[in-house]
Amino acid sequence: EDGTFELDQQLLEDVLGGTLIDGNYTLKLQVTDSDNNLSEIVEFEFTLDSQASDILVELVNDTGTDDSDGITSEPTIIGTINTASEVVSFKAGFNDTPVEDFVDVTAALSEDGTFELDQQLLEDILGETLTYGTYLLNLQGTGSNDFASEIVEFEFTLDTIAP
Repeated sequence: EDGTFELDQQLLEDVLGGTLIDGNYTLKLQVTDSDNNLSEIVEFEFTLDSQASDILVELVNDTGTDDSDGITSEPTIIGTINTASEVVSFKAGFNDTPVEDFVDVTAALSEDGTFELDQQLLEDILGETLTYGTYLLNLQGTGSNDFASEIVEFEFTLDTIAP
């Protein structure tokens, strides 16, 4: 034949001797030809990531009456995207913005999965200046496995009026 082959999940689990779970793997392949000559061993590394990304988000400085009421005078949001695969897309939209109109904020994402959305970036996402009021920020990450996270909703109130 032409030398191509395919290893499906069942065959990989047979080789492994157990169930494949999310994680890193190294598959070692060696070929024997019709004269019983062995090829060099070829190593193929892969990551199995069958889960969508998980996004954690919070205000940098919750300035309300307690530190978890979602009220702030300093609209900067931080968070982390937890995923076993590389995040290839990170998007955001406010309120009822359709997902297809979310703004790409992948550039705000660090290699370790953390991100910071400062007031300027939040205003770019909103398309206007943030003013006093309550906002619903929607976030979605997509990993290199093409699994998109659920849309994470984060509500905060910008309080720009001095007491």
